Amino acid sequence: MPTRSQYALMSKKDKNTVIFVSFVSAVIFFDFLIYLYIADIVSAAIFPANNDPTVAKLQGMGLFVIGYLARPFGGILFGRYGDLKGRKPTFS
Repeated sequence: MPTRSQYALMSKKDKNTVIFVSFVSAVIFFDFLIYLYIADIVSAAIFPANNDPTVAKLQGMGLFVIGYLARPFGGILFGRYGDLKGRKPTFS
């Protein structure tokens, strides 16, 4: 049980935890921000046969959505496997 009242403000440890989690989340999703910045270049390089720029942009954003959704699903699958088998088999 915590020693402070449930109505008290966050402790120093709680604040540090929130700051740490926010920083890690920002670093993890920074690659998605980079992709959004260069999405036009990537879609033109991967889908060059398409003459319509709107369709090429939608295809590029489709790649973004696939990557954005694959990360949590992979975390769920590999996290469960890691819980059952251990860290070494999961990484190898």
